[in-house]
Amino acid sequence: MQEPGGFETARLLPSTGANAPFGLHVVLDAPDPGGARSPWVRLSEADDFARVYLAAVKGDENTLLELCALKLMPDAWPEGATPAALGVTNRDLEDRWERENARLLQLRTLSQHFPRLVRVDDSAGELARRLPPLLYSYPGRSFFVPPCPRCRNPLSLCRDETWLAGAGLPSFVTTLDRFLWCESCARGPEAPTVYTTSRIGAPRATVRSATDLLDDLSRALREVWTEEEATALVGAETARAARSSRTAKAGASVPDLFTPLTLYGSPFLLTVAAPLDLEALADALGGRPWEELPAPSPRTGGAFPPRWAWLVRPPAPTRRLLFPSESSGLDAAEIFFLKLTAFRQILEGLIDYYRSTGRPHLDLHPRHLLFDLSGAGDGLPVFWTFQAQIHGLAAAGVPLPAPGSPTVVLPGQGLPVPYAAPEVQEFRLAGYRPCEFAFTDVDEEGTAARRFRLRGRLSDPYGLYPTPRPRDTIFLSLPDPALGFGFTGLAVRAKPGDIHSDEAVLASDLVELEESGLRRLRLAVGTKLPGARYRVFPDFGTPTDLHALGVSLLRLLLRNDEQDLAAVLKATDRLGREVAAWAPESRRDVTLASLLKRAPDAAPAFSKTQVLWGRDDRRGGRPNAVPDGLWERALLLALRLVTRVTGFSVAAGPADFDPLFREEKLERILPEIVEILAELQSLLFGRQPIHLEIQQVLAEIREDERSSGARS
Repeated sequence: MQEPGGFETARLLPSTGANAPFGLHVVLDAPDPGGARSPWVRLSEADDFARVYLAAVKGDENTLLELCALKLMPDAWPEGATPAALGVTNRDLEDRWERENARLLQLRTLSQHFPRLVRVDDSAGELARRLPPLLYSYPGRSFFVPPCPRCRNPLSLCRDETWLAGAGLPSFVTTLDRFLWCESCARGPEAPTVYTTSRIGAPRATVRSATDLLDDLSRALREVWTEEEATALVGAETARAARSSRTAKAGASVPDLFTPLTLYGSPFLLTVAAPLDLEALADALGGRPWEELPAPSPRTGGAFPPRWAWLVRPPAPTRRLLFPSESSGLDAAEIFFLKLTAFRQILEGLIDYYRSTGRPHLDLHPRHLLFDLSGAGDGLPVFWTFQAQIHGLAAAGVPLPAPGSPTVVLPGQGLPVPYAAPEVQEFRLAGYRPCEFAFTDVDEEGTAARRFRLRGRLSDPYGLYPTPRPRDTIFLSLPDPALGFGFTGLAVRAKPGDIHSDEAVLASDLVELEESGLRRLRLAVGTKLPGARYRVFPDFGTPTDLHALGVSLLRLLLRNDEQDLAAVLKATDRLGREVAAWAPESRRDVTLASLLKRAPDAAPAFSKTQVLWGRDDRRGGRPNAVPDGLWERALLLALRLVTRVTGFSVAAGPADFDPLFREEKLERILPEIVEILAELQSLLFGRQPIHLEIQQVLAEIREDERSSGARS
């Protein structure tokens, strides 16, 4: 398609001078006079260890072939997101990117509910998988690899463990610290210089910041390199801009000439862009005007900014719905149908994910539930072609830092409240806590391998938090190496029947021990160990995702211009308490009507008029053909997903799932949605002539009654 006016890009791959029929471009944002915003259109920066920019595959300079989402590692880790306590390293994060790439290929082959990966031509070699360090030139509107300010060789990410250790710098493999270096200068006779966003104390190398790199390059462009050298390194426009600043900014740096896209280089993922997230789709389906869709912030992500609304706006002659507003009220039923269809797509995609990976997603929220609107058929409303795509596929098991420890699967740190289930919020609040711990027994199992099961008793005078369940992993930190056990950390589980509010009996998996450590352990039996700390890692499973699904369904159906999600969830919590007050044997007979009768103050929040966005559409007397029974069934399902009440909810607690058949509860609720959708489809299409006839007869009866009343 042809670009609209003002659509500007900078070519990323292949390089500017390459002769290639297609190119990957990064879309440029409107200039920011304050310089606080990046020069590219940011789609999201809410993931723990990623940022996403709007990119484009183009033919010639004026022809746009496909819009894409370019996902990169950040140059600096967000505050509070660095999981150093879990031992996550640069190597772990790069492995995570490899897993996500492989998982995308696998999932997209199995299901259309996942992003479509755009593959870069393999002839690009290493560039097909990883970008080098790149600076963006404002004057040249182009990217270049930063040259060493001293020798002009390209800078690169330092992975040389021997050199890092010799320079007194942290390891790349075992930490999250990264350094940009010139390998030629670093191995020379002069004192080496590296650039980093990390805070490093007392190294033997000269450590400078990313801003220092921009200063050093600006100075070299102005004062050291010839015009020919500068042009070859950074491009003619950037070289001219730097040299023309000699008089105006003599002796000063010119950092505003360029800015890093990726300071260290980065693995990258390129997927076809899905323009609307769950919140934007829900609002637009309900009738919210396109121009009012909210713009994302760097911390929340979301739909495209208003400046890019043309990317998703339907053609002017195309109606959004098949049925006109008001008249018979079937437009409300159609909106209800479309919103439930979006939920069904999310649910089906989640089931596909479970079947493929054998693990929960644990990071479901609007920024990871995106919708592709491409491929609208002739004569059909644009929204009838939407397709849900589930993102956030990179999370994987994290090995605890102890010999033989199990792998724990953790929810993403970007998972926001209220989509984060109660057990996720508890886990984030808990951290490592001091405790009293003593080994009570050392059982040898399997003499040939000298493997032992360690047993002990843990107590917390302030109460175990969160209360562990039998499948949860408890990590014990025993930081004093002078104990001589051969380990300073141990993964254990609580024994069923011996879990109390402030104490639990624990047992480890089989652990291999050296003879000296074994002797010391046996001597320590019954003795409280100094400095012990613990943290509970819950066995997160299907109920965590069920909670996020329930909140998503409530968001789809009940949020509008006068009712926010917080009000919806407050009313939902009110009904949840009413359900819990019912006798357990009668909870299966609970209906929405019976709950609202007990809690009439919550009834307005659950009215079927809430499915419409605008207040004018919800006014009294406006026709609304959503069947009461179907509306109640959908909301009751949402209530059963977000609550944890035995005999009523889909999951009675965070441990209520089968670890060998994790998708069972998801598969159980899918037929409910499919059945409601089938009845709605029949209402909208199969019974339409009868429906209109009935409406006409009822209208005539009402008119006769009004006439009779007037005569009397």
